Amino acid sequence: MAPPVVPWPQKRKASTSNDSTSNKRTRSVSISVKVSHESVLEGLLGSREVPVGTKNSQACLGGMPEELLLHIAGYLDMSPGTLAKLCLTNHRCKRVAEEVLYKNIGSRSHDWAKAQSVASNTTLASHVRHLCSVFDWNDKILVPWDVKDEVLATSDTYDKIIANAHKIQTFALEEIAPQRLRSWTNKYDFLAGEMSWLDLFNLAVAQPIEGQTNRFTHLNKLTIVTDGLSLEKISCVFRLPSLNSLFLQGVHQTTPFKDWPIPTSSSPVREIALRNAMMDISAVVQMISSVKSLRNFMYEHNTMAWEPFGDDDNPMSVWPEHSWKLLGDALRKHQDTLVELYAFSYSDKAILDIVYPDGRDLETLGSFRDFSKLQHCGIPIEAVLDAATAEDDLSVYFPSHLKRWYTHITPGTPKLLERCVPALASLRDIVCLGQEKTVRVVLLNGLPFQALGLSRAFAELEEAGIKLEIRYDYDMITLEELKRLEAPSEEVESDEESDEELIDQPEAEIDEEEGYELSDVTEQEIADVLDGNSQASFTTQDAVNAKMKFSLAVLALPIAVQAAQFSKSEYASGAIHQKLMKLKADQWDHDAAEGKQDSRQWKSWKSWKKGSWGSGKDKRIKCKDGLAVVEQGNANQTFRCDNMDLYDFVNHADMGGPEGQGSSSWGWTARNGREFGIVGQFSGAAFVEILKDGQIQYMGRLPAQSVGSRWREIRVLNDYVIIGSEAVGHNVQIFDMKKLLDVSPDSPKTFDPKTDLVGLWDELPIGRTHNVVVDWDNEYILAVGAQPRNQTCKAGLQYIDLANPGKPTSPGCASQDGYVHDAQCVTYNGPDRKFRGRNICIGYNEDTVTVYDSTMKNGNPASEVISTLSYPGATYCHQGWWTERNWHQYVLLNDELDEQEAVGPAASGRPVTHIIDFTDLRNPKATGTFYATDSKGIDHNLYIVDGLAYQSNYGAGIWVHDVRSISKDPTGKSVKTEGFFDIYPEDDSVGGIVQFVGTWSHFLFPSGYILVNTIERGAFTVKLASGRGAKRGPGFGGKSKGKGR
Repeated sequence: MAPPVVPWPQKRKASTSNDSTSNKRTRSVSISVKVSHESVLEGLLGSREVPVGTKNSQACLGGMPEELLLHIAGYLDMSPGTLAKLCLTNHRCKRVAEEVLYKNIGSRSHDWAKAQSVASNTTLASHVRHLCSVFDWNDKILVPWDVKDEVLATSDTYDKIIANAHKIQTFALEEIAPQRLRSWTNKYDFLAGEMSWLDLFNLAVAQPIEGQTNRFTHLNKLTIVTDGLSLEKISCVFRLPSLNSLFLQGVHQTTPFKDWPIPTSSSPVREIALRNAMMDISAVVQMISSVKSLRNFMYEHNTMAWEPFGDDDNPMSVWPEHSWKLLGDALRKHQDTLVELYAFSYSDKAILDIVYPDGRDLETLGSFRDFSKLQHCGIPIEAVLDAATAEDDLSVYFPSHLKRWYTHITPGTPKLLERCVPALASLRDIVCLGQEKTVRVVLLNGLPFQALGLSRAFAELEEAGIKLEIRYDYDMITLEELKRLEAPSEEVESDEESDEELIDQPEAEIDEEEGYELSDVTEQEIADVLDGNSQASFTTQDAVNAKMKFSLAVLALPIAVQAAQFSKSEYASGAIHQKLMKLKADQWDHDAAEGKQDSRQWKSWKSWKKGSWGSGKDKRIKCKDGLAVVEQGNANQTFRCDNMDLYDFVNHADMGGPEGQGSSSWGWTARNGREFGIVGQFSGAAFVEILKDGQIQYMGRLPAQSVGSRWREIRVLNDYVIIGSEAVGHNVQIFDMKKLLDVSPDSPKTFDPKTDLVGLWDELPIGRTHNVVVDWDNEYILAVGAQPRNQTCKAGLQYIDLANPGKPTSPGCASQDGYVHDAQCVTYNGPDRKFRGRNICIGYNEDTVTVYDSTMKNGNPASEVISTLSYPGATYCHQGWWTERNWHQYVLLNDELDEQEAVGPAASGRPVTHIIDFTDLRNPKATGTFYATDSKGIDHNLYIVDGLAYQSNYGAGIWVHDVRSISKDPTGKSVKTEGFFDIYPEDDSVGGIVQFVGTWSHFLFPSGYILVNTIERGAFTVKLASGRGAKRGPGFGGKSKGKGR
């Protein structure tokens, strides 16, 4: 089963008549009608009546059959203004237009007026088919738009809609409790008082049913995202009469059911997805047995939310048991109906060693050979192969008609590793159905590739005609690249730890940390427990619990000022980075399978016969009334915006990259003023010129040095573009951008990476790096995040001297704080006088923001780590930037995983930008945050120019904030939005989604044009329409201005 997304119908793609035609037809109707849903129409039209003439009583719309009129109106589902006009023409058009206008009710501010109208009018509620209700009580008071209090939708508004929408088909809801409620009881009590929808579900399945109770007889898909509900509490949804698909995220059940009211084989649900499910296996088994016929089952057993220090009434303090055997036995009941199965278990190995000091036996799923319809299967190897036997043939366990197999191989299963090769090879007898039969295997860092020889198995599968998807830490590699990994390494690892050791062992320094306190337990009692002293004031069970809690506390002790979301060992081993890359890879694979990443479906503007952006010099689509409409009536060509206009779009295919998958981007300005962009794609980098009118002109491309990759990073130093990639064997390309000056746009040139480069830095351990960084002040570059982590530099700051670009060299690296995801390096000029004039680098290091004095770059470890800081909600510290080019006091940073994990200030799923005060470089402080967008999404890359912060956000596009106020108000409360352009309209109707979609990166040119690179579609150019940033400026990058502020 594909990873589920919030269910919502695909928007239609069709053009409609323009406004002038609509107005003309409206005037020809000889009637003026008042309507009861006044708030919507007043907001859209400003008046409840339309003045009409008396010339034609039979308007062209009035003469149509009602079925045809309804069909036409269906193309206007994202044009509420046009639908509102139809409502005001005559009773017949009003009836038809209302059916379309109120079909979808979302949770964003522009849906609130509609929601209020529906809540107050049961007739309108009968039109609702798709509803999204999102209430994060951490964000209840914050209103992202300048709206009046009377149009602010509340939970009561949506409760009324749910109660009266008897024909609702898909329902997505989210309830997140306030973070201020630390007690589990208080959190649950709060949510229980707010979740009227749960009462309505209970009423719907009650016998007898009273009055006009909504029975939800048409509800087909239900999504519930919450942080405070148990599966037992929402058991009623399994009795909804027509429910087919159920997606639950964050729902828990850590203990066996006390009272599970659903009889065996009674529920009509056929598709179940349990994401981030902290559940006891007995509850999962009983749930599966309650279903009549299960078709698709996705189960993500996850114990990351375990709270061993929680109160006794906190269910998350209970460790949930897991068993592959019991899960397999439960699924065998559905062997005649199950088509898709994905089941994985995620737990921190360090914690498992505490909970199960003698190890644990989960047994195996058993045989699935009799599953007559099974086609898609994703499970870990250890869930199939029994460590106690010598069996290594997977065809013993599975039928021979699978279309797709997915698994991952970790270094944590040494007893099974030697059997992986024959096991994988045996898939040739299992994955045999269809032309697109596929085997996907994720190989996690730390595997002994040379000893395993996995390439032998993959070669056999390839010979059998099976499509291979091999991923190393979730980045795609070819079979040839895998063979290179298996080749003997020339680098000697001296005393460096292997990745497996890093995963198994916590940091040695952690034992020396001070200041951690355990409530209700004295230090002597802890010592007695750890020493096994039977005279300690604990019962046997108390001693076990105390030892477990104390050991976990030791593991979680922060080296930085505050602890991050996961343990230090999880970050150090790379487990959290792998988790992040897996989330992305799964999302993108799912989207690619559905055709969403085929950029050719989005026509480049130059290929259109005509467009709505005007003619002559004004080639743009203006942002008007919060929307930039490229194609009337096409929801996916209608973009939310504010003070930002759209100038051009070119899809990836028209930039020489048919497979698309956009990533990083940067820009270069020639001495004659011409502006060029570099657009990262899967197979290389595309070169474009940004013309004076904002149009994009494709000039050529530089292919990848080795294989393609979804991760490609780009920077520019002087006239050289620097390109790195996560692809094995890619290394760091150095290309002279001046070569583009002689290229004609009529004959775009594909450069040869073997002959056209100025230089290639090939000293990376295996040729891959997550990022490349430029220090413009000191004119050198860095490679950061160069895997694997157990090599000499530990994926830290690796300095690269470009004095001779044709022969780049590295003087040394800074490995002290391990993996660095991104960095910014400057000649420091700030309030900390001790470091003025020093080369200071700020590293964004997953769990901390780390300050390096990089003045000395020779040897290893080069440089000095000045300080490290974690911050509230730190989950994956991704990237950041100084707020001022010449005064280094405050940094803004983004976290890439806090929305997914629903922690800290971003628990609502709305991206948050963090403010860090570096007045004292040895003692940095987190001072505040501000929301990066008005909807759900994921913040990604930000850069700051002249007090404006430009940030790309997955799902929410490019946002610009005025951050000059931070120097006086570092809480972030005074930050203002300057403008935005949301380039992912697919999620607009549901208030945004927390997925890695849409915008990846952007670059601001001196002309004011912003080049935006998206994953699925291609490149856009946008520009602020007015105010600061709308005119020419310095653009991104460049040296600090000099001494003084």
